[in-house]
This record gives sequence, structure tokens and C-alpha cells, in this order.
Amino acid sequence: MLATGGDGRGKGTMELERSTVIEYIPAKDLKSHPLSLQIYGDDGWADLVESIKALGILQPLYIDRRNIIISGHRRWRAAGNIDKKYLLPCLRVVYKSELDEHEAIIEYNRARIKNGQQLYNEGTEVEKIEAERAKNRQLSSLKQGDKFPVKETYPQREGQTRDIVAEKIGLGSGKQWDKLKVVAENKPELLDQIKPDGISLNKAFNKARGNTDENRKSPVITAQYDVGIKYGDFRDSLNDIPPKSVKAILTDPPYGKEYLPLWSDLGTFASRVLREDGILIAYSGQMYLPEVIFALKEHLDWWWLCGLIHEGSGNLTPLGQPVRKVINQFKPILLFVPKGGGVDVVFHDFIPGHGKDKSKHNWQQPSSEAKEILQIFCKAGDLVVDPFAGSGAVGQAALDLQLQFIGAEILG
Repeated sequence: MLATGGDGRGKGTMELERSTVIEYIPAKDLKSHPLSLQIYGDDGWADLVESIKALGILQPLYIDRRNIIISGHRRWRAAGNIDKKYLLPCLRVVYKSELDEHEAIIEYNRARIKNGQQLYNEGTEVEKIEAERAKNRQLSSLKQGDKFPVKETYPQREGQTRDIVAEKIGLGSGKQWDKLKVVAENKPELLDQIKPDGISLNKAFNKARGNTDENRKSPVITAQYDVGIKYGDFRDSLNDIPPKSVKAILTDPPYGKEYLPLWSDLGTFASRVLREDGILIAYSGQMYLPEVIFALKEHLDWWWLCGLIHEGSGNLTPLGQPVRKVINQFKPILLFVPKGGGVDVVFHDFIPGHGKDKSKHNWQQPSSEAKEILQIFCKAGDLVVDPFAGSGAVGQAALDLQLQFIGAEILG
């Protein structure tokens, strides 16, 4: 029996019909979908073999009327490896068009942990789908009696093409899709290395552009605020700051595992330059938060943890090994004070984010956000320092509040 309509699982899975009766079909009688192989290849199923031996197939596969798999390729391959006669639970689905079927294959793989090559394959397919739909809409306007096809901005949906692609493949933002295309065009050999236990998209992007971590901390600085930044490693360039002269260090160090030693050095620096009533305010990622806190506590006293709330619903952020699948909606902000010190101010520990502003630096935090934080802890004339100044957004915020500012930034 076939029921009309879909289950609303995701945008674009426009099922015309779906069976309500589970059929049990031998693995040898099912076939992989060519698009699935083209996008994802034939890997990722070996780890499922033992689970299927122990628990069986827990979710039915989706197949079309020709026994071609729409969703469940890896489960089918693992079961067939156990026994080609293995009976798999299947539900039949029918789509209005081949475009809808292709979009459904990508949608069903949204939560899958993918490498950069698979993401790129998905994205290029989504671009083809959107282009074909735009063409179909133009042809439809002719059939309805228009003398010429209606010219539309491709595609005729909310958002730019890159944002639609990024949303459908779970990449986060259109800018991330642009970065992935740069890697594919300039360093395609890096695509397979982009994965949770490999290199990050940003690192691959920097390498594709000829920028590496060896020669600069912040690979893409397009402009800077005029706030008097010292160029060089903060451990050298900020040595002339007098002891116990700084009211606040507001900074956003790099988050990767390879940068963890910097946090201990930041703690050493802060313990030397902060006043007794001074404070270190540091953005941090979540993955290595315990190590970051431990490194800072060697030199400073823990004060509090604040959460910077991201705008929107957040993005799926697979991190670590084993992988954590997290819809990330906040960024930790760590507060530390000198040993025996403290700050006598009232503050909220949830801070609304001010959106994204990467106009001058690819790791930039909005200047308005820094301004909101600084005005809680500082008074006019106080000295603020940012050892990882980037574009100087913190410096601009400090000057707007009539604070003094010193920053450091590594440039190649």
C-alpha cells in the first residue's frame, strides 16, 4: 500500500507516495543508486557489520519501485557482506521528479559525518538541481502564455545560491561553501583530509590560498582598524607593558589542539600585567575547554564562565574523536583574575551575540560585542590589551569607550 505525501523530514524531500507496509527484500535483489555512489563512494559500511550481526537492521531502507536504494546504502552493503540473502526491511518511495529524488538522497545524508570531497560532491549536485529548477520555471512561464520566459535571479528562492547549497549540505554558511570550492579548485588533494579527525576546512582553505599556520596566526586579514597594533608574537612584542598596569585583557585566541600551549603563555602574561582588580576575558572553543581552563589556572584564579549566544538555530558541528554531533549555539567566554584578586561588578553570564562580522578578518568578533563586554568591567582611561588582535576590533571598541589600548598580531 502506498500513501501520498511525505513525512516532512526535510525541505526538498518531495515524496509523491510512500509505502506504509514494510517489505523484507534479500540484499542481493537491491541496487545502489548511481548518485549515491557518485557523491559518497562505497565506504563507511564496514563499521556497521558487527552492529547488524548483534542488533539487526533497526531502521528500514527507502527504495524505489525498481529496488534502487534511496536511503540506506551502507546498511545494505554491511548486511550483504554478512549474507547476500540477508532480508532487509524496506519502504518504497516515489518522487515527483528525478530532481526531487536526487535532493532526497542528499537530505537523507544530512546528519552523516562527511569528508570534504563528499561535501563538495553534494554541493555541486545541489547547484545542478537549483539551476535545473530555475530553467523549468522559465519553461513553465512560456507554457502559461508568456511571450518570453521570465528572467529570474538563479535560483528563485530566499537567499543566495551559496547559502542554499550550504543549508542543504549542512555546511553552516555560504562562506564555508565558497571556501570549500577554493580548496577543490586549488588543492583538490586536501578534500579527503577535511574531516573531524583530519584537518579543518579553514586550514585547508588557508593552504589552498597559500597561507599556512607556520607563517601567520590569522591567515586572512583584509583590513584593520587604525588602533595601533604591534606586529609580532605577543610573547615578544608586549614585553614592554609595565607589570600590574592592565585593567582588562579581552582576546580571542585560536581554538585548535595545536594552539593549546599558547593558553599557558597567555596565563603567564596575564598574571604579570593585570592589576589586582584586573580581569582576563577570553573567548574559547568547547572541544578543548578542560585543557584551556587547566592551563590558565596554573597562573590565575578562576572567576566565572559566560556564554555568548549565537544568533539563529545553530549548525551541526561534528568535532573530536570519537565524534561529538553538536548543534552549537553558544561560545564560552572565560573569566580569570590574578591570584587573590577579583572584580567588584555585577554582570550577566549569558551575553547575546552581535552576529557575524568578518569584514576585516576571518576570525573577527564584532567590535560592538567587544564594546558591550568592556563597558561592564572598565572605566574611561583604563588600559585594555588584546594579544591576538587580528583586525583590531577590540581596540576599536576600547577607543570608542575612551579606554587605552595595546594589541599584538602576527603577520607573515
